[in-house]
Amino acid sequence: MQLINKKGFPFTPFLPWLKTYNMRLFKADFIAGLSLSLLMAPQAMANAQLAGLPAYHGLYASILPGFIGALFGSSRQLVTMPVAVISLLSAAAISPLATLGTSGFITYITLLTFLVGIIQLSLGLLRLGILVNFLSYPVLEGFTNAAAVLIGFSQVGKLLGIQVEPATRQMETLLKTLHVALSYVHIPTVTIAVSTLAILYFSKKFVRFLPDVLVAVIITSLFSWAFAYEKKEVVAIEQIKSEQAHALINSLTTIHIATEKLNVAKEKLQENLNKQPNTLDESAKNELLYELSKVKTELERYKNDATLKKDALRLMHFRELAEKENTSFYPKDQLPPNADYGWRVWQIRVNAINFNEPDKIPFDGGGEVIGYIPSGLPPLVLPSFDLNMILQLFSSACIIAFISFANSISMAKTMANKRGYTIDSNQELVGQGLANIAGGLSLAPPCSGSYSASAANFLGGAYTSVSTMTASLCILLMLFVLTPFLYYLPVAALSMVIFISVVKSVNIEAVLKIWTARWYDGVISILTFVSTLYFAPHLEMGILIGVVLTISISFYRTMHPKIIRLSCGPDLVARDAEYHQLAECEHILALYFQQDLIYSNASVLEEKILERMDAMPKLKHLHLQCNGMNDIDASGAETLLNIITMLHKSNISVSLSGLTGEVADVVSRTGLLAKIGPGNIFRGLKDAICTVHRRLHPNGIYCKSCPWNGYCNIPAKQCTSVCGLDT
Repeated sequence: MQLINKKGFPFTPFLPWLKTYNMRLFKADFIAGLSLSLLMAPQAMANAQLAGLPAYHGLYASILPGFIGALFGSSRQLVTMPVAVISLLSAAAISPLATLGTSGFITYITLLTFLVGIIQLSLGLLRLGILVNFLSYPVLEGFTNAAAVLIGFSQVGKLLGIQVEPATRQMETLLKTLHVALSYVHIPTVTIAVSTLAILYFSKKFVRFLPDVLVAVIITSLFSWAFAYEKKEVVAIEQIKSEQAHALINSLTTIHIATEKLNVAKEKLQENLNKQPNTLDESAKNELLYELSKVKTELERYKNDATLKKDALRLMHFRELAEKENTSFYPKDQLPPNADYGWRVWQIRVNAINFNEPDKIPFDGGGEVIGYIPSGLPPLVLPSFDLNMILQLFSSACIIAFISFANSISMAKTMANKRGYTIDSNQELVGQGLANIAGGLSLAPPCSGSYSASAANFLGGAYTSVSTMTASLCILLMLFVLTPFLYYLPVAALSMVIFISVVKSVNIEAVLKIWTARWYDGVISILTFVSTLYFAPHLEMGILIGVVLTISISFYRTMHPKIIRLSCGPDLVARDAEYHQLAECEHILALYFQQDLIYSNASVLEEKILERMDAMPKLKHLHLQCNGMNDIDASGAETLLNIITMLHKSNISVSLSGLTGEVADVVSRTGLLAKIGPGNIFRGLKDAICTVHRRLHPNGIYCKSCPWNGYCNIPAKQCTSVCGLDT
């Protein structure tokens, strides 16, 4: 297998444009890169949060992955960075294995990024970019539209300032959020969200020299800093004046202790099963499995109980009241009369409670901000190469690798066509693979080509990948200079940026076009969309269902090939006789077989010929046009041989036309050529029909009503009511 493109070594795709690079191009790329960095930074932070990581990991993903993807990819304008769909897939893959935002989650996601890079790099080096064709256009459109909807839904809680315990399915989580929103929303958070929407709208009209996203980030961050948007406190449990809150916290503490004990018991049972699988007799093994099942059932019960209690605790809202000794927190519906309580509404940060210290309760009286961002270079850390972790993530890594590349290559080809250069799909796989490997080493989520950033780069006048590399270096500079300012950036502002971008990315028009082209492709797209929504967060199920449907319909079409009966139209061109309702010659049957003749459809051709033999008692010749036939397998060759033998026994001759080189070789090797006769193989349909037409009329007298007369330029004086076949 060829590992290297004939054009050159796969790690130097920049050489062709580098040879003609000059200062004029550098100036254009540098200006485009500066503008691009202002758009990339907030989008990357937003998409990193969507992946379940702290926002600054998005900046990490824009530096090394962005730089390396630009350097080693074949596209000169494609921008590699975190994108919404890939971030959603990444979060869905890791969330069953670790809690969002924790160190364990970061360990898993960096390994996932590294695996995605290894898969893409391997496919690129092995020249296997063609495998991405398994993700058909209808499947990709259905999935990306569903993913956009899910991303929008996932931001609703952050836009309203509402937290609920995640349900098994993402749609259930949305319904829980909306149910809470009927009775409560966090006004400061909603204010930030609505303000961000207004800023995004008006900045496009009045501040055109800066990206609208950057304007929104600057204004909302200044507002957050000036008005102390973030407000967090840790209070003693005695300061909470609510027996219900005390009871819920005590219950959650009890559940936490019981769960820890059960997890220890589960690990010991699992360890005993794994260490001694061959030394245990069947009875002992069954007993261990039974005990393990009991522990898992008990853990599930505690988990469900904890979910209910956490949701109940989140629904409680408090007001602060300054008393003599300290500040107390009263439930909103139990405030002392005539008390001078503060204006802030406080909530317990349930997920931040340390149940090892249940007497210290974290409270939140404001909105959520990005928070602390480490200054300086991204840390370089090797992922944890644990075999069990790799096996858990491998299938998700494959799906992300394919979808990421499919998104990247379509955008890259569009821009390349407009700029007059070509894209090497396999080289782009190498570039994306190296970018994600670098991301796995620098704590970044999986990356892909970004539509919005790439379009901005292209429209900004970028000529080469120097623009993207410049943007990556500018973002690196931001990590040294702007991290104190980014602390105050409201999460609601980033959520609104994500929400608006995914609303724009929902492409209903594309689905309608797919349906118009082929209704069954439209069905595939819609079923992929619906199944992705239904199975979320297990998004791979939507992809799997779409791919299975595509392959099934493709196989069905192979099993039911279109066999066209040909005749001459009024314009003297051979056309589909059935579709155009043309008269047919009763002596010559011309069939156009539009697919490969293989085991799954060979019998269909035989049945069609038998059907026409019954309908055409005067049939003397069968012609098979093979322009659409690129292959014949052993079953197809044997069936064709049987058909020819059967026709010859009925005194019906056979001819073929339009054979490709490979099909002609099969015809020669399998004895079909000898059976048909070399004189019955023609280059094209016209040669075949006209030659056969003359053979069947040896006296030069042709049937007056034969539709092939005009096709073969037969003079009218030679056409009589009685043709050569009847004399």
